[in-house]
Amino acid sequence: MARSAVTLAALARNDDTNITKDAMDVSNDHVINIAGYQGEKVMILIETSTTATNINGTVTVKAGDYSDKSIGDLAIPVTYSNVKGVVLETSRFKQDDNTILIDLATTSKLAGYISAVALP
Repeated sequence: MARSAVTLAALARNDDTNITKDAMDVSNDHVINIAGYQGEKVMILIETSTTATNINGTVTVKAGDYSDKSIGDLAIPVTYSNVKGVVLETSRFKQDDNTILIDLATTSKLAGYISAVALP
């Protein structure tokens, strides 16, 4: 199945930016398209739901196809009612098709939102 897209917001210096919250899709995982983005860093925000109290899981950013892929995947543990921000080096996570892949693994009801911001 096709991965669910996470909208990449372009953050500009000295300007406000609307950041889209995309719902977590545990069945299909996620993809961020970074084609055309010339920067080296993308920040992802992971916001878990406050309505389900039994949330435990892992958000995994998959290693890319380029030079820094030997470092491996980045596993981010998440729990109930939590917000985490992670700045990603695109050289480590970028795939051949200019995407970043994010997998969601759950031991229970993982729900919430994922957002992505291209840093200037």
